[in-house]
Amino acid sequence: MLNAAKVELGSPIRILVVEDEPVQSRLLTGLLEKMDYTVCGRAGTGSEALILARATRPDLVLMDIVLPGGMDGIEAAATLRDDLKLPVVFVTAHTDENYLSRARTTLPYGFILKPIREPDLKATLQMAIFAARADADRRRAEKAAAESDFRFRELFDNMTDGVAVYRPAPDGRDFLFVNINPAGQRLSQVDRDELVGRRLTEVFPGVEELGLLDAMGRVYRTGRPETLPLALYNDQRIRQWVENYVFKAPSGLVVTVYRDRTEQQRHMDALDMERQRVLKLLENLPGLVLLYQPQGGIVFANRLFREVFGDPRGLRCQDVFHDQNSLCPACHYPTLNDTESGSDMTAPDGRIFHVMDYPYTDVDGSPLVLIMGLDVTHLRRTEDHLKKSIEEKDVLLKEIHHRVKNNMQVVTSLLSLQAGRIQDPLVIQALRDCRGRVASMALVHEQLYGARSLARIDLGRYLADLIPSIVRSFPEAGRGIQIHTQIQPGLELGIDQAIPCGLILNELFSNAFKHAFPANRNGRIDVSAERTEAGDGVIRFSDDGVGLPLDYDLARTKTLGLSLVKNLAEGQMKGALARDPGPGATFRFQFPLTSKS
Repeated sequence: MLNAAKVELGSPIRILVVEDEPVQSRLLTGLLEKMDYTVCGRAGTGSEALILARATRPDLVLMDIVLPGGMDGIEAAATLRDDLKLPVVFVTAHTDENYLSRARTTLPYGFILKPIREPDLKATLQMAIFAARADADRRRAEKAAAESDFRFRELFDNMTDGVAVYRPAPDGRDFLFVNINPAGQRLSQVDRDELVGRRLTEVFPGVEELGLLDAMGRVYRTGRPETLPLALYNDQRIRQWVENYVFKAPSGLVVTVYRDRTEQQRHMDALDMERQRVLKLLENLPGLVLLYQPQGGIVFANRLFREVFGDPRGLRCQDVFHDQNSLCPACHYPTLNDTESGSDMTAPDGRIFHVMDYPYTDVDGSPLVLIMGLDVTHLRRTEDHLKKSIEEKDVLLKEIHHRVKNNMQVVTSLLSLQAGRIQDPLVIQALRDCRGRVASMALVHEQLYGARSLARIDLGRYLADLIPSIVRSFPEAGRGIQIHTQIQPGLELGIDQAIPCGLILNELFSNAFKHAFPANRNGRIDVSAERTEAGDGVIRFSDDGVGLPLDYDLARTKTLGLSLVKNLAEGQMKGALARDPGPGATFRFQFPLTSKS
């Protein structure tokens, strides 16, 4: 085959010279090179010609007919034509008809008679090159057409959509079947062999009502393709939901591509029925219900929503709630974690709705946002009333604590005045002990009056005020005593435990100041409080004074102070009081923390 691309690009034509006479071979080579051809090889026999041709792939072969050996030029030319598709021009001195008849069977591209004249060689080669290029173009076109026809046939036969080909009927009012693919036969329940040549309206009488016949006529006249939307085709034989695409082929035939959407339509009908069932349920709910797309377009609003906000059809969520053109910056597609609290919204009619957003999946799988709102107007008004009532009671309780504290301070003042008029040291000490007890209780009410909670006090803050108050009651004894406290942060007591706890510590401090450090000796007192893992409270009081007798028994104590400590710890606080070993006196009492603590 002549390399047409090389010819078109102006590349030199490569020629193989096959001549057994060396003088003639050199003469041909010289003439060819003079004409700007390239001699890619020279052979003296038919066998050599085949070997060189396969190795060099020339664009044309100049072949002598008579060659030595077992293969002459005619046999070699036939092989080059059949196997390599190479064009051959014969060079011969013989005009015998037998030779020429055999040579013609190889379909040569020309003959040159010896002796060779340059004009004859030039003209013959030009004609041979032109003819070879034309043959190459024709073979390429035939190959391309065959490949295209194969691809079309493969596509036509294996498409899942139905494809039918028509030509216009002679009367111009109908179309005749030319071909239909296997998918079309299956979808339309027809057989191709029984269909070809018949009228479209005869096979499918419903095409006029479907609008397909008119569309095919328009496409045939204008050449512009048309798409027919999903529609129901119905006749006595079949009933199908179909989509059609119609175009005009270059050959002038009209082609329809159609798809059966019956199952899809049944599915869509079922989805629509399910959607209507859900929307009917949402329609009559006693709360606000709104469905909208993530971009804001409203899909559904129930009866109550329409009564409160009006009919939102054609609007977006932001149009209804915020009167703006785009989604709010805070708006997003919600997750289940976003639905925990919701927010209150005041409707145009003054009602208050608690609104929550939920992710919602439509029956067809598309994401939507579901807004549900409950009327909480009565609830919020009741809450406001309760808040005001609680605030009023808080003020009242603070005032009560304040007055109780003031009354107790009056009592302590009266006890102090009375002690100043008595000479008996025992009576004075008894009055001083009573004053300390009253002061410890008054301190609880004082702290509750200024605290954020009216039911609990912080133990660390309470002791920080209580201990200096006790120390001031014993100016002589408490001067040389160091007091250290270690209170767990956040440990709080309810009022039912704070008062007995204060009385217990008051008695322990008073006892230590009176008996642990005789002759005003120096010493140390440690107080600690913590919460155990079991949730109990533990208070530890210790001093490094003279201590208690070895045979001292708390259960049999006869002193008022320690008896009061034991009764308060075990009776009122439901705890346990114990004396720990060690230098000085160490008391530890453990008690359950109440819910108020």
